[in-house]
Amino acid sequence: MVKVVMDTNVIVSATVAKHGNEAKALDAWRDKKVELIISPEILEEMGRVLLYRRIRKQSWMTKKEIKEFLIVA
Repeated sequence: MVKVVMDTNVIVSATVAKHGNEAKALDAWRDKKVELIISPEILEEMGRVLLYRRIRKQSWMTKKEIKEFLIVA
């Protein structure tokens, strides 16, 4: 299986632009086509940034989906 490192910018972009390349990368992880490699620091940053009000307004993910993603990732 291919291992992929995604930083916070890629994940945030994937939650805003549902059909962009970043979203395709996130979908590949969800479909278990790639293994996502994330450091604890990146995971912490993602949790903080994904819940910013301005990001939440643009994101297609619910707060529940974000929290589930952070647990699984």
